[in-house]
Amino acid sequence: MSDDGSKTAGLFLIFVVSILFLILSLVNYQFIVLMVISLIIGLVLLLSSGEKAQRETSESTTWRTVSPSASRPNHRSASNTKSSFNYEPSDILLNGRYQTENRLKKGGMAIITLATDIETGSFCVIKTPRYDTAHGADINVEKLTLEAAFLRQIDHPNIVKYLDLFMHDNVLHLVEEYVEGDNLFDVFRIKPAEESRVLKWGGQLLDVLEHMHRRGLIHRDVNPGNIMLKPNDDVVVIDFGTAKTSAGEGSTVVKTPGFEVPEQVATGYADERSDLFGAGGTLFYLLTSEPPGAIGNRNVAQLLLSEGVSNRTARCIAQALQMDAGLRFQSAAAMRRALCGERA
Repeated sequence: MSDDGSKTAGLFLIFVVSILFLILSLVNYQFIVLMVISLIIGLVLLLSSGEKAQRETSESTTWRTVSPSASRPNHRSASNTKSSFNYEPSDILLNGRYQTENRLKKGGMAIITLATDIETGSFCVIKTPRYDTAHGADINVEKLTLEAAFLRQIDHPNIVKYLDLFMHDNVLHLVEEYVEGDNLFDVFRIKPAEESRVLKWGGQLLDVLEHMHRRGLIHRDVNPGNIMLKPNDDVVVIDFGTAKTSAGEGSTVVKTPGFEVPEQVATGYADERSDLFGAGGTLFYLLTSEPPGAIGNRNVAQLLLSEGVSNRTARCIAQALQMDAGLRFQSAAAMRRALCGERA
């Protein structure tokens, strides 16, 4: 029998004995003394039982209300792990500064992990090369190194910011600004955006592309999945892992399903107009929730007009999505002027 069961049975027995002594005291008053003694014993047992229950409740409450920081494991150096690109949540302190929180996603070339910069208290994103891809780790390391170099060159409010680059446990780590929000592809997967908002975002995107193109940089993978929508309703372009520094054929063919740029798929060639095709595809998606690859042989302008899009916006997107790069806008500035009604 448990301790609680034994005490309950004992209290019941004392109660019965006390009643018996009470009855006997009617015959002989001396039994009153015995009754009082039995009641005192019962009271002592009852109080001790109550104190134990209160102590157990207190201990249980303390366990439930332990703060997250108290249960957080101590910082461990990445050198103690088998591989520092395979993070566990809240597990690793990198470079004496970046505390990993959790993995955000596994990209095509990198593992992307959320971390806290313990010097500033701000979130950041850490990218480390994948070692399990078919094209090999060396290419992923090269792309990550180039991405860091590109981000150092460009400072724009609508481009993710470079923060740090270091080697740790023989693994390259690129630290970038953490952009709060969701990517445009996920946000408008079901319901299209209002045209006024799309025009605002289109202007910001084309301003980014003009900023890049002036510096000889081509993104090569402009699509809504690589553009974040912040809580303040501005957009930020991310993921420069496939960018290159000049027009021509790239070492790899870049093609995001549904947003493939014709010349990149055919020959690997890309120039500024390839980015403008990506911008047109992004705007089309935002207004229809369909990728441009789903258009088929349909007329782009007519399709957009049937969705209630203005004539100017429809014609602008249709020109950006021309299969022949020579028929597209020839610069981001020209496309922005056409889209937003700006004068040269």
